[in-house]
Amino acid sequence: MIITKTRRRIFAVPTTTLKISNYTDQTMWLVRSDNPNGHWVVAPREALDPGKTVIVTAVANTSSPTMPISISYDVGETGNVAHFNSANNYLGANAYGSGVMGETADNYKVATWIDAGVPNVYIGYILAEAD
Repeated sequence: MIITKTRRRIFAVPTTTLKISNYTDQTMWLVRSDNPNGHWVVAPREALDPGKTVIVTAVANTSSPTMPISISYDVGETGNVAHFNSANNYLGANAYGSGVMGETADNYKVATWIDAGVPNVYIGYILAEAD
């Protein structure tokens, strides 16, 4: 009898899961979604209604230690754009550059948190109206 074993590296390729929640009274409209070193398993939605959440998942094309992701949504017709950025790399995971830009950007804030780290990052964002 011949016994063979197959070894699989389950988490050999970096993954990033982004949870984006819209806690405003505006529908968010997708402007841009960049994932240059990977591909979408679950891509960002074209629209995210008030009070709704989307879970976006990306996987790297290789075991490359660098996986930047950038997703941007128009915040209704306010002229503001919400940016949800993440980095999954050998230095760790971060959400640098996330926030709102526009003439009335001070009316909004983006809260972020990271629940899991490299190579399989889980990061959350909440867009809300500022107090």
